[in-house]
Formats: sequence, C-alpha cells, structure tokens
Amino acid sequence: MRLKRLAHPLAKAKRKGGKFTVRPRGPHPLERSIALATLLRDYLGFVEKYKEARKVIRQGKILVDGRIIKDHRFGVGVFDVVEIPDMNKFYRILPAGKRLVIKEISEKEKNLKLCKIIGKRAVKGGKIQYNLHDGRNILGENTFNTQDSLLIEVPSQKIVEHIPLKEGVLCLAYAGKNAGKMGKVVKIERGWRLNRVQIDTEEGLFWVPFENIIPVGTTQPTITL
Repeated sequence: MRLKRLAHPLAKAKRKGGKFTVRPRGPHPLERSIALATLLRDYLGFVEKYKEARKVIRQGKILVDGRIIKDHRFGVGVFDVVEIPDMNKFYRILPAGKRLVIKEISEKEKNLKLCKIIGKRAVKGGKIQYNLHDGRNILGENTFNTQDSLLIEVPSQKIVEHIPLKEGVLCLAYAGKNAGKMGKVVKIERGWRLNRVQIDTEEGLFWVPFENIIPVGTTQPTITL
C-alpha cells in the first residue's frame, strides 16, 4: 500500500522521487514512524531505489532492536535502534519537532533502548504486565508506574535501569509541538482533566502533557540523544 508524501508529515522534510512513499506499519503511530525502505533510501541514502531497499531488507541485512526485519514496510519510531551489520552502522530514531531524525550511535549502545511505560495490568501468577510505548510487553513485579521509563537490553528485554517520572529528572518531549526538547522536571500537576509536567530547558519553561513526555535520566541521559 502506498501513501501520498503530503499525507505523511515525516515525508515533507525529505521529498525525493515521485508522488508516493511507502506507508509504514507496525507498533508506532503512522504519524511518528518511517518505513524501513524509506529510511534506507531517503534518510540514509544507502540505496537509490525502493526496489534496491526491498532487496536488502528481504535478505535479512537490517536489524531493528536486535531482530532481523524482512518487511520493507515495517515502521521504525522513537528510540528504535536500526543496525546494518554489513556496514557496522548503528542508528537511533529520535524526535525533532514534527519530524523524526536519525542519530548514529556507537556499537556499545546498539542493544540499549529506552521505553516508556504507558500501561500496566495484573496477569496470572501474580506478575504485572507492563505495556511500553513501542508495543512490547514486559513481565515483572509491581515496582514501576505508568509514565516511568525503563532502559532495557534488546532483544532480550532485560531491564537495566528504571527511571521514575518525578521532579528533578531529565525528560524528553517525544511527541507534540515541543518534540525533541529536553530538560529537567520542575513541577508535576495531576488533575481530573489533564496531567502534565513543567520542563526547564535552555529555551525556558514549558508544560507538556504526560502522554508526550518520557524520563531519560537523572543527571544526564542514559543513552545518546
């Protein structure tokens, strides 16, 4: 299935080729994801045509979060790690306003991913199932809260670090008009209509609703941003 470039906000910044682009599919929202084929051609410039991108992907030469992905329409989104072993290249997907940008990272970070807890529920065996922003689920004890984030190893999903949402931690806006801005939480407001946090950045103070923010570290980010 194809998607008109003008209908996809991320495609506006990188308009190359014809009228259509590949419609991404997967765990991330359409407006915040990039199809692998589009990533290889338009963002990284490793191929000139979608046909070449599809071939490379079908051959199993692209990994996302440590897993081989053979679907050229698979949509990568915020904090996903894309690995190209043949080139020894590693990239993290990051937010930047209405766009997503590609950040090259070191090999030592290729198996680290930051995920936000967007839901939790009790399951059989007395465990808690945590639902993360990228569609994955993790089982654990009832020790974390929604809006917190987890630094995990991929693809094993081993929890490396827990970052709670509280005053004083660093947070990154990953959606909305302030996407890409990072700063320290100075105030948290919880109400019956709106839950939000106030962030202190180099550009000043601003408010962000809970659903658009993710804790990224205490004194500094736990991953390269």
